[in-house]
Parts: sequence; C-alpha cells; structure tokens
Amino acid sequence: MTKQSAAENSGWMLFQNPVGASPAIEFGLIGTSAQTFALARTNSISMGTWHYVVATYSGTSTTAGMNIYVDGVPQTLTSISNNLSTTILNNLAPAINSRATADLESSDGMDELRVSTKGVVLTPAWVTASYNNESSPATFFGVTTGLTNQGGGTAPAALLTSSLPFPSTPRGTTSAALAATLSTPAMAR
Repeated sequence: MTKQSAAENSGWMLFQNPVGASPAIEFGLIGTSAQTFALARTNSISMGTWHYVVATYSGTSTTAGMNIYVDGVPQTLTSISNNLSTTILNNLAPAINSRATADLESSDGMDELRVSTKGVVLTPAWVTASYNNESSPATFFGVTTGLTNQGGGTAPAALLTSSLPFPSTPRGTTSAALAATLSTPAMAR
C-alpha cells in the first residue's frame, strides 16, 4: 500500500519485499527526491500465510519513529536508510498493490486496509488487542447464552434508553459514567 508517485518522490509506502531468501515487510517515508527517505525493514517473515500487519509512525522524520507489528507482535527493525530531510506530503490518493502506476502491481491478497489520520499513533496494546480480536474472537471475549427471566418468563430484555449521550472526551481521559436501565417486559399469563 502506498501514497507515493511512480517517480518515487514524496509519500509513504508499506510493502512486502519478497527479494531473496528473506522476505520482509518494509515501511518507507520518501521526501521530495529519491535520495531523501527513511526506510525500515522487519526480519524475515513467513510467506504463503495471512498476516496482520500494522505500521505506525510518530512523526520524528527518522526510522526511530517507525514501528511495524506482524500478527500483533512488535518487530525488530533494521534501518535501511535514515536521511529524510524534506516533506513526504503529496496530493495523491493512496494506492493498493501499486505505486501510482500499473507497472509495479502485486498479486498479493489483502483484506481490511486502514489508514489512520495524521497524529493518530496506535499503541502496542491496541495493536495486540486488535490482532487477538481478529485472529481468535472466541479467546478474546466471552459470550453467555441461556439467561432467563427470574420472573419465569422468556421475554427478551429491553434497553429503556434509546441512545446514550456519550460526551466528547479528550484522548487519554475517562468519560463520566452513563446510566441505562435494562428491564424485562411484563409477561401476559
């Protein structure tokens, strides 16, 4: 996935580098020329199987601000280049399996691609929880079925509040508690 021109200037890229015997995931930030960029690579990863890959960037203009997670696990990165000295901003749309041109397309399969807005850096705990939720939902949360009405009826419970007014809450803070009432409708006998 890229947001980069075919001329390889200004943008970013997250891709699988299948070159050689050590295929890896690479994350790059490219400045206004092909000589000003920051590029980091994971160690070799297994091919031929689905992986959950997340890359984050903290805005440092160096590979030190980059993180790549594979299947919820932070990877050790090797810095390939670390000389980003110009902006990576461009007006291109992100591209899947290409770099703003048809000559660099991949045959890889991808599912649920997401790009977060500037300034959002996902925490390692969020990445791991997201992977656990996607890879094995049954071990991530529990569901209880077979609950019955203590009054002997079998009518479904109903939430009496049609919507909860969640207030705008600054990042990193806890919102105030909200009240909701859950009741079972009266049963006709």
